Amino acid sequence: MQNFDNLLGSLADLSLDEKLVLRDALDDQLQLDADASSVEVPADVWVAQFTRWAEEHRSLPHEADDSRESIYEGRGE
Repeated sequence: MQNFDNLLGSLADLSLDEKLVLRDALDDQLQLDADASSVEVPADVWVAQFTRWAEEHRSLPHEADDSRESIYEGRGE
């Protein structure tokens, strides 16, 4: 995380031209990522990837209360 903080701090030192080049590079990367994510993946591969992703997250020691009442509690409804 420290490298990210250093990067953010150094952005202020960039010239306008450098910031524009960086923005364009990031836009290009985002487009590449979007194009790659639109590729059809076989269902069994998708399920395996999703299962791995889900297993990386910790479980709650109790059942989550996701009722409408708990979600909007204290919002004056």
